[in-house]
Amino acid sequence: MTTNTALRELSLGGNKINNEGISLLGAFLDKNSTLFYLDISKNCFSDKGFTIFARHLASSLSLMYLDMRKSKDVSDEYSLVTLA
Repeated sequence: MTTNTALRELSLGGNKINNEGISLLGAFLDKNSTLFYLDISKNCFSDKGFTIFARHLASSLSLMYLDMRKSKDVSDEYSLVTLA
């Protein structure tokens, strides 16, 4: 018997995710319709990588909580403008 389970929460905080990694994660969001909570805090991506991620995030209908605090190379002003 095969049981399908849906990924609802994903915590990737403190995993040294760089710009390439955050871009790949964004591509995953395009195909996922069940992820509700995503923690990408304390990682190594910059505003440039976050911009690509945010483009993918725009098509996600299920994500309700995004934790990206303490990502040192992402500026608060830039990330908020990008998300908006």
